[in-house]
Parts: sequence; structure tokens; C-alpha cells
Amino acid sequence: MQRLAELARRQEQENERLRRGVTPPAGAGGAGSGQQRLAAETEEVARRLERLAREQSRPDLAAVSRRLRDAAQQMRAAQSRNPGEGLEAGLAAASGLRGARQDLDRNRRGRLARDVEGAIEETKRLRSAQDRIRRDVRDLEHERTREAFAGISEAKQDLVERVQELELQLDEVRRDWSRDEPEAARAVGEAADGIRDRKLKEKIRYSRGVAAQRTGDYANQFENSIAGDLEALEADLATARAAVEGSDRAGRDQALERAGRLVEGLESLRNRLADRAEDGGEGADRSGESGEARGAEGDPDGERGGAGGPPYGGGLGPHDAVRQLDRELSRRVEEAESLRDALTGLGEAGQRGREQLDPALAALRGLTADRLAGNPRGMEILEAEVLDTLRNLEFTLRRALSGTSGTEVLIGASDRAPEAWRDAVEEYFRNLSRR
Repeated sequence: MQRLAELARRQEQENERLRRGVTPPAGAGGAGSGQQRLAAETEEVARRLERLAREQSRPDLAAVSRRLRDAAQQMRAAQSRNPGEGLEAGLAAASGLRGARQDLDRNRRGRLARDVEGAIEETKRLRSAQDRIRRDVRDLEHERTREAFAGISEAKQDLVERVQELELQLDEVRRDWSRDEPEAARAVGEAADGIRDRKLKEKIRYSRGVAAQRTGDYANQFENSIAGDLEALEADLATARAAVEGSDRAGRDQALERAGRLVEGLESLRNRLADRAEDGGEGADRSGESGEARGAEGDPDGERGGAGGPPYGGGLGPHDAVRQLDRELSRRVEEAESLRDALTGLGEAGQRGREQLDPALAALRGLTADRLAGNPRGMEILEAEVLDTLRNLEFTLRRALSGTSGTEVLIGASDRAPEAWRDAVEEYFRNLSRR
């Protein structure tokens, strides 16, 4: 699971390079080397899953393996010289990786649910076995024969062995799922602890002698106590089943993924604003010079050319730049609102996440193009009030929801706009204010 998350994160980074038209440094091995490595690593994961699918007769793993191979093919297609086609293939690869991870997670969660349900069914069978033993013990009042005692002793030996096996199975489930599903694993572990705390195995062993040597009332009370312990075990496992059903690993992963993608998107927006400001600032200087020259020659439009409206990257004028910025900010607000919705239902961690997100969401909603146009410090607002808060939120969520330190697979990058761009960014906002 963590490996697929890492591959998806790196594919998103490759897609961002494609969006911005950024070529990796010469030392990185060429523009397509990143995609080549990703494709090779994805195919390696697919081969491992395919091998497991054969060894364990798991068609679900075979399906995930095929999905990963398809994603690897899309990664290689993303090396196309046509940027648009390359980005389309890269987005398809990222979607395939996310889908494979979700499929694998659903399969794993299904196995956990089946493990707990199997334990409940076995406990019901143990209770039925104990009910038969209780009837046999009551019948001893009328027929205390050697054969009757032997039958009860044999049944109790079988019962204690099955309880011991169930205890070991529950401990194994707890170990296997303690990382991915800590709450459910804890509940299963408490059921196993209940077997030990109630001394259930010891009671069953001891009761073999009670049935043979004690009076009917005492023996019946002892059998009722064992039956009560098995009933309590079934109740513990029902609690574990509720924990599995209420556990939403997919929802936690979705919230973490959305937080990381929101950070990436806003960092991309910040960097593109800075790039555009740098280009626009230089264009403004050139336009100003040509405007002054035309004004000196009597051109009535010379002053407008100087005040003007230089291209804002790719030939965009001031009005187009404002509309583009508004659309971009609106998309990021929608992503932040979707993240807030994803945090609903994730318990205390989700509630804390919403409380942490709300101020950043309010600040992001206030960052319209109009407001940025009149505020040269708009980039600082985006960085300090929005991005920094969201980076901290992503870190906090990852630590709280996944049980990790938060440093294993941080989706969002930590780079910031270079200080050297500050003047160009402020000039960009001043140009916007003149529209």
C-alpha cells in the first residue's frame, strides 16, 4: 500500500512537470527518465502481485496486477513529444495507480471482515458445543457411567483445543492489522485478551474433573460459567465487527490524498504566478520603452502602451490573466471544500483537521483576483496564511490517520517561491490593478 502511494505521488510530480513544461536537469538523465523509472518500478510491483496471485490463487490480486501494467504503459506513453498527449497519458497513469491502490485496499478490508466474521461463526459453534456438554453434565444425575464421563471429557478436550486455536487466530489478526486498521485490530485483540483474562481454557480443563467428582448443582454452575464466558467472547467479537464496519481506511486515504493534491495544486499556482510575473515584468519594461518612444514621435497611443498591458505569459492580457487567476482560485477553493467534506466521519482526527482547515479555507476564499490585484503582498498571503497551514494540516492528518510519524510519504512538496521572484510578483499584481 505504501509503495503504491509513493508511486502515485511521484507520478503526480511528473504530471506537474508536464503541465508547466519543465524539463528535468541534465543530470537527471533526460526528460523521459523519470517516467521510465516509474514505469519500471510499477511493472516490478505488478510482477510481485502476479506471483502472489498464482501462489495463493487470488484473482483479486491478478486484477490489481493488470491494472498496474496498464498504468506502466500509460507512463511510457507520457514520454510523447506532444505535451498534450503526454499529459493525458500521465493523468491516466496516476488514475490507474490510485485505482489499483483502492482495489488493493478494498481487498484487504474484505479479508479483515471475513476473518472477524469467521471468528464469530466459530464462537457460535463453540457455544453450541458447550450447550451439548451442559446437557450431558445434567444427564449425569441420572446415569453416571464410565462411558458418559469419557464422552464429556473428550468433548471438553476438543472444546479447549478449539478455543486455543481461536485465540491464536485472533492474536494473528491483531498483529497483521495493527498498522493499517488500528482500531479494528485493537478490538480483535481485546477479544483474545478476554479469553485469557477469563481463564476460559483453564476453566474448561478443570471442569473435566468437576463433572466427575462434584455434585450436580456445583457442576451445573461451572458449566453455566463457561457458557457465559463464551457468550461474552461472542459479544467482544461483535464489537470488533462493528469496529471493522465503522473503520474507513479508504476515507482516510482519500482525505490524505486530497490534502496532498491541494498543497501541490496551490504550490503549482504560486509558482506559475511567479513565472508569469517574471515574464510579464520584463514585458512591461519593454512595452514601457516602446511606448515612450512612440509618444516621443507623437503617437497618441504611446502612453497607453507604456502603462500597459504587456502579455501575461503565453500572450495573455490583463483581463485574461484576471479571469484565469479567478478560475484557478475557484478550483482550489472547491478542492479545499472537498477535503473538508472528506474529513467528515473520520472521528476526532477528522474534526481536528476541519478546525485546522477552516481558517486556511477562509483565507483562500478571500484570495480573489480583484483582491490580489490591489495587494502586492498577495503572494505572501497565499504562502503564509494558506500554504503553510495546509502543509501543517497534511502532516498532522498523516500522523493522526495513518499512525505514522508523518514523514514517510508526504504528498505535498515543501519548496517555496524563491526570494528573487518577490519584485517580479509584486510588479505582476501592480499590473493587474491597472486593468
